[in-house]
Amino acid sequence: MLYVYTGSFENLPEIEYKRFSTKITHWHGWVSIEIHNYMAFSSETVKAAWERAGGICERCGKQLVWENRGREGRGCWEAHHKNTSKGDELSNCEILCFDCHKKTDSFGRP
Repeated sequence: MLYVYTGSFENLPEIEYKRFSTKITHWHGWVSIEIHNYMAFSSETVKAAWERAGGICERCGKQLVWENRGREGRGCWEAHHKNTSKGDELSNCEILCFDCHKKTDSFGRP
């Protein structure tokens, strides 16, 4: 999926940039943003991986909180792609606490 916005800063739409690769270009008070959805597990895959992990980080064993996905702090976690060259299947999904997710080679990369 590709989303492109071109317009003024005042009318810039609210977008959750965290899960997207973005290219932002500025000129004379205008902004152009290209947003590419790079990899995303379906909600069904994430739920199945969460159930498989039992609400525990699959690397360090910390207890996680379902509602804290994508946040930082205690009980926070993310669904991580074990291998970025593979797809969005359950076998490639790993439930990690925020600290373990930050230590992965692919953290923060599109």
